[in-house]
Amino acid sequence: MTAAADGIILIEGRKDLLLVAPHGHPKDDENTADFARKAASRLGCQAIVNFVFRKPGGIQRPDPEARLLNLNKSDQAAAHPRYLDALQSAVGTPERTLVLWIHGIKDKNIEAEAVRTRTYDDAPNTLLVLAGYGQGTSPKTGRAARHTARPETADRLVRSLTANGLGAVAVRDDAPTYRGRHEDFMNQWFLQNGYPLASVESIQLELKFTGVRDRDSLEPASKRFADCLKELI
Repeated sequence: MTAAADGIILIEGRKDLLLVAPHGHPKDDENTADFARKAASRLGCQAIVNFVFRKPGGIQRPDPEARLLNLNKSDQAAAHPRYLDALQSAVGTPERTLVLWIHGIKDKNIEAEAVRTRTYDDAPNTLLVLAGYGQGTSPKTGRAARHTARPETADRLVRSLTANGLGAVAVRDDAPTYRGRHEDFMNQWFLQNGYPLASVESIQLELKFTGVRDRDSLEPASKRFADCLKELI
């Protein structure tokens, strides 16, 4: 069942997997909302999808009434009347839930990261997905890694994505961004709120536009993504 709640779409489904698209407004991470919804439909899994709220920009301040909230920042997510409740409801079961945060990354940024990882430096345009799970030291405090998923879970996901035609890599430990390590961002939220990895594993995914989120690629890429997760879960 699908329902709308205060500007976000809630999709019910299997409890072992939750897809979240926090920046799904068309002017933020373009087509991530459609990608998450298509994949969730194919998998029969839960999803929380934002099409309405836009990240505040420039001098704009967060304003729920004006539909200006960055739903990937924990303080702004808390200002939404239903968002955190929806997250808690989605994982409130005895079984483990894998939470995948669906984000978009600019082509030039992921291709630059491809060169820096040394895994895709000979063909940087073939890297399509970055995975962050809190690896490396904190960009805010300098504290050690704070894993939101088991490294072996992230590794299996990366290998499965790559095998299904979505070239992926775990973000390097010293990358300034994309690692899902920042204390203020939602990939850390479950860990900060007392959910052990045996209950919730959370991974931040950055999807390239060309080859994944562009209109020609959206359907086949979301299908490959869903097929990968069928093998993983």
